[in-house]
Amino acid sequence: MAKGGGKFYKTVLPNGMTLLFERRNVPIISTIAATRFGGAYESDKIKGIAHFIEHSVFETTKRTSKEINLEIEKKGGEWNAFTSEEETAFWVKMDSKHFDLSMDIISDIMFHPAFTDKNFKKEKGIILQEIKMYHDLPNYHVLDRLKDTLYQKPFAIPIIGTEKIISTVPKQTLADYHNKYYTPSNMVLSVSGKAEFEEVKDLAKKYFQKKSPQNKFDVPFKIIPLNSTNNVVEKRKNLDQAHLAMGFIIPSRTEKGRYSSEILNASLGVGMSSPLVQEIREKRGLAYSVKSDLDQGNNFGYCYVYAGIRKDAVNDVKEIILREIKKLSNLQKRDFEETKEQLIGRYYLDMENSMKTAQNLMYEELTGGAEEYYKYPERISSVKLADVRKLAKIKHYGYVAVVPE
Repeated sequence: MAKGGGKFYKTVLPNGMTLLFERRNVPIISTIAATRFGGAYESDKIKGIAHFIEHSVFETTKRTSKEINLEIEKKGGEWNAFTSEEETAFWVKMDSKHFDLSMDIISDIMFHPAFTDKNFKKEKGIILQEIKMYHDLPNYHVLDRLKDTLYQKPFAIPIIGTEKIISTVPKQTLADYHNKYYTPSNMVLSVSGKAEFEEVKDLAKKYFQKKSPQNKFDVPFKIIPLNSTNNVVEKRKNLDQAHLAMGFIIPSRTEKGRYSSEILNASLGVGMSSPLVQEIREKRGLAYSVKSDLDQGNNFGYCYVYAGIRKDAVNDVKEIILREIKKLSNLQKRDFEETKEQLIGRYYLDMENSMKTAQNLMYEELTGGAEEYYKYPERISSVKLADVRKLAKIKHYGYVAVVPE
């Protein structure tokens, strides 16, 4: 029984695909399927392939991208996809009476892309414009560059790739990598909503029946932190605001300090009551947007701070961030316990959302086991204050600022 009120099921289908399901009574069903393949799997010669494949699979041998949009949206549904460091995922959220259609479309996208010359050329153009867009948006650009100050290549290269790689990659390379990684035994299918488990299992067998070798792939490249403090400052014309990002290495999702990292991050810059927001925005009025967050996978982890600030306050804000991180090495027990309560409360709020639940179950399964999702309150409660204080004693950090020229 899932602690959110629904019943949880897990099984491995005959073809090796892992199926997760949490039953709910609200007539909505959220379906997400992920394959173990993302940016961390790519060398510097093919960086961006996983994201390029994600773009390309919406033209299938059965449907055009327009037809996929029409089928989902005319039924009142939502859908999207994303590429991360260690997975590529596709999701649909619809009225539960259209669950069959959700499974049909997701399996069609993942197993039957057309990879036509016309679509390949179109998506290449779209991604090249996407790369330019992120470069031109300093609030995104500083976060891309931040990874370059924390890790060695190829991991440090943005998931989207570079103009050079995307411009020159052959179509056959996409098809080859798709054929290798988009196999049922390398996938997780996670469903949350109003259905019966036997129905979910039958539809999974119907639409995800493709046979595959019984293997799963590990990240082939070692992810190596730089273990040094690195500062980057870019000057740009026509900017009215400075943008900065600062980050430091933390434990991965598979390491002991995973939950300590969550408390550290929440104690630093999550929510309007957090020290960073209070010091930078509320007390001094130096920023509109300021926050901290985590980026963690099975093989990496870092905490980062972003702030869009007054152009004359870059150095002041940098010092405030470093000071607030340092303060956490002496985090007080009362604040520590309040942050635990904050995180557990947010966990239960997220459980109301069927898509967030399906996605979180998927992430936990890719990490080691979906059942871990339901142990979150217990895991957070068991973290020791000394563990969080220890994480806050950072030796190195990465820093990137984009400032007006």
